[in-house]
Amino acid sequence: MKTFTISVTKSILKWFAVILLYIGVWQLLALIIGKSLILPAPWETLLRIVELLGIGDSWVTIGNTMLRIVLGFAIGFVAGVLLGTATANSKVASWLLSPIRTIIKSTPVTSFILVLLVMLQSAEVPVIISAIMVIPIIWASVETGILQLDSGLCEVGRIYLSPIKRLVYINIPQLAPSIVSAATTAWGFAWKAAIAAEILAFPIHSIGRELYLSKLYLETTDLFAWTAVIVVLSVITEQALKMLARRRT
Repeated sequence: MKTFTISVTKSILKWFAVILLYIGVWQLLALIIGKSLILPAPWETLLRIVELLGIGDSWVTIGNTMLRIVLGFAIGFVAGVLLGTATANSKVASWLLSPIRTIIKSTPVTSFILVLLVMLQSAEVPVIISAIMVIPIIWASVETGILQLDSGLCEVGRIYLSPIKRLVYINIPQLAPSIVSAATTAWGFAWKAAIAAEILAFPIHSIGRELYLSKLYLETTDLFAWTAVIVVLSVITEQALKMLARRRT
């Protein structure tokens, strides 16, 4: 336990040192440029973040954006698991559905956003875009994992266990590590895609809308502040997802 605590402390100190280094570089560049309109100093950005967090509407904005991302991620995760299972167990399904994955991976996210803006309300677009970005990542992970399952262990399971017990005691434990890794990656893509969709779709009370307005009115400090909020929320939620996954696995 003591060794683990020391290891965690060292890791935290290393990250803290790296963060301080980059903040120092940022501060130096801000001093060299000398114009907040182009590059605000770290302390200016921090003060603006504090100001924003003191406004009730900012929390509504953050909550709405996070809700869209969580919904999109959940939809994409479930769809990815179903599609990966189908294509791994059926050659016909693989033949029919694989082009969809190719299209999703090859088409620029902006094209999807513009097409969906014609069909859906602005608040719905970020949800669907997040799901679209998550699907191929989870899909590929599940499909590959199923195809690489221990055939001997699976055969024994077919003889002695019911389908549900095989799933719980054989399939899920083997698939979990790769799916957790894929889910962590997909979560980052869901964040980026949702914010991009919000910038173009412009739904009310959204971080993407605030970013666009900051750029439009040349509020560079606001632009940096909201970007910092995105980064911090993304990192915190990603770490929370990893911790939850470790407990479950």
